[in-house]
Amino acid sequence: MNIFQKAFTWVKSLKLPKWLKILFKEVQVIVVDVLKQFTKDQINWLTSEIVRQSTKDISGSNKLSNVADSFKSRFTGVNISTQMINLVIEILLGRLKANNTID
Repeated sequence: MNIFQKAFTWVKSLKLPKWLKILFKEVQVIVVDVLKQFTKDQINWLTSEIVRQSTKDISGSNKLSNVADSFKSRFTGVNISTQMINLVIEILLGRLKANNTID
């Protein structure tokens, strides 16, 4: 048995309180939703940028380079992981408040 299988078996065998299992499940659902939306937003942005660049009177390689540079510049100086974590926390707190789990 490899190390990953052992780790999976160990995690699966843990006896966690029900509230913690619910919390982990909520966090998992939120993280997946946030990642899906983030990916959709980036695809939409890329599509619109490609369309915008296609109207310019420059070579195809320059258009591609412009799209790539624009996409990279969107994330320069931005800490995406911190933003994602803050968003997950905000959503989780909102759901817990909506369910009257917390005040």
